[in-house]
Amino acid sequence: MSLRFFADHCVPNSAVAALRDAGHEVLVMKEHIAPDSDDPAVLAKAQELNAVLISLNGDFADIGVDISPVDTIQRSVADVLIGTP
Repeated sequence: MSLRFFADHCVPNSAVAALRDAGHEVLVMKEHIAPDSDDPAVLAKAQELNAVLISLNGDFADIGVDISPVDTIQRSVADVLIGTP
């Protein structure tokens, strides 16, 4: 199953490449919004793109948003790369 990811500026190019090599679509933040966008704008863009946000920025856990009826999945980049369930 292929997934669509939205990688923010914290995600290393090697992680983006690994996800792409695994057959996933990875959208890179700098190609869609300004790199200095605030966290709510980054999250909103990921939702708009119907993509799972991947970030090394721990602040996203503190943002409360209502994205119903979309399910929220939180995974670290490492979990995605190594296939941890």
